[in-house]
Amino acid sequence: MGLQQVINMTYNNSKRRNRHGSNKNTFRKNLITVTLIAVGSVGAISIAAIGANVGAIATSANQSAANLSAQITQGITAFTSSTVTSITQATNQITSAIQVATAQEAASAQAMAESSTKVAQKEATVRNALRMQDLIIKNYKNFSAKSGQGFKACKVVAENKGMDSAQTQAKYLAAGLEAKTLQSITMTADLSTDIYTKYNISANEFCPAGSTYCTPSTTLQGADLNAASLFMPASTDSKEKLARTLYREHLLGVNQQAPQSAAQANSPAGQMALYESNRQAALLSPAAYSLAYIDAQNTKTIVRDGVKYSANELIDQTVSKYYGGAEAKEWQASMLTQEPRGLLVEAARLGGLTVWLNNEIYQQSLRKEANLAAILIATAQPISKNVLDQGQKLQARGITNIASVYK
Repeated sequence: MGLQQVINMTYNNSKRRNRHGSNKNTFRKNLITVTLIAVGSVGAISIAAIGANVGAIATSANQSAANLSAQITQGITAFTSSTVTSITQATNQITSAIQVATAQEAASAQAMAESSTKVAQKEATVRNALRMQDLIIKNYKNFSAKSGQGFKACKVVAENKGMDSAQTQAKYLAAGLEAKTLQSITMTADLSTDIYTKYNISANEFCPAGSTYCTPSTTLQGADLNAASLFMPASTDSKEKLARTLYREHLLGVNQQAPQSAAQANSPAGQMALYESNRQAALLSPAAYSLAYIDAQNTKTIVRDGVKYSANELIDQTVSKYYGGAEAKEWQASMLTQEPRGLLVEAARLGGLTVWLNNEIYQQSLRKEANLAAILIATAQPISKNVLDQGQKLQARGITNIASVYK
């Protein structure tokens, strides 16, 4: 029977006894006894059941434990494998990302370096281009014809060379004119014919107004007697040139009659006449050369741009280019656009012109000195003759030796 039934039977018996006057302790004792009996019965039954099932339970437990261990091992293995794979993949991804980032950083640094290099190269190229451009502009300004070479550089250089060449030609021309002039004041074989020839030329070409011995000329009346003809530009074969040639001859004097024969020339009188003629020509030579030089300076012999000019005209053109001439305004405007180098070139050119003109003035002063020396000698000649005459008179009287007069 069951434990619950035993307990119930024990309880009912206890109640009947209680009605018959049994106490509570008796009931308790009975309950404990029943309980122990029940527990013993249950234990015996359980032990028997457990004993019968222990083998099956152990086998099942071992199988379950084995299965569970296999599952756990399999799970651990799968987890480990997947974890390792995930870690490996993550590591590879991280490594790849780090490599990419590192490569990108390196590439970026290299790109930045290359970019900086290219920028620096471009900046250097730009700076060099700007420097070259500035240098080209500077050189253009410094050396161009409009701003760095002064006023009309090529033209002015050619004109200055032409002016200097004209002056050289004038000197040779003056020497030739002087030689012809000296012939007109030295001895001639037929003095009357030479005088008549000059008279006819003067009367026919330059007869002055109001003249009674010739018909007044329509042009250049009395020009052969006028010093102004020397300073007017004239062509080589012009009437003006003839007028100043006659003026120079008139001013220096006429020819002297030469001895008619060798006997006359070798006579004391003939020799003295020749001496005096030569002395007169020598004394007048400085004046003759100065007059011939003025004549040559104003003779048109230099061709420029198809037009003939005299040496003095070229000097006038050069000077008037800076002061008062047709090109003066153009020159002044050009000076406003000149670079410092151009201004220095122009200043040097003006300085050169000044030196050149000073040299011409110096040459002129030499001619003046020669003329002054000739004048001094010509002025002293009568005094010397007087002294010589007085000496001869004193010597004739026996008072003194003529040599002592000149001591």
